[in-house]
Amino acid sequence: PVNPDRVAVTDKEAMSADIKTRSLDAGGADVGITALRPEFIELGVDLPHENVIAIICKEEYGRALEGPLAVEHEAMSAYALCADVSTVIARYIREELGYPALAHHNASFQIQAIPVFQAVGFGELGRHGSLIHPELGANFRPGFVTTDLPLAYDNPISFGVQDFCENCNLC
Repeated sequence: PVNPDRVAVTDKEAMSADIKTRSLDAGGADVGITALRPEFIELGVDLPHENVIAIICKEEYGRALEGPLAVEHEAMSAYALCADVSTVIARYIREELGYPALAHHNASFQIQAIPVFQAVGFGELGRHGSLIHPELGANFRPGFVTTDLPLAYDNPISFGVQDFCENCNLC
């Protein structure tokens, strides 16, 4: 349920900073915010919210060298952490701030991750079809919160992935 005593938001930048800090403190590795556009929503899904908060949780790349079971465990652990973080943030927005909010987890498929990731400035699309984050590479898992909480938006970034991919050809 949404708290009927809504907190007035007079500074979207400050509110966004608060949401990001809370998300990072809860275990997220990076957080970005943008408007929820129709192309970010799975066809046939009705999400009446104005904004989307993207949260990513880091996967330890070294676990991939330990074999398939370690890869599976690391991926599922990151997914579970993102589910926890997005649930904590959605609950905070609903219960403490008084705005509708919905957490989207691994099996939700209501939010299209890569377009949102690009819009919030998490990175660029690599030739392998995954988003490449400037610090985490492709070693992360997503969680999302859709909400009507007034928030400031982040911007897409470019740091040379396309140029690199044109010459690397490793994948």
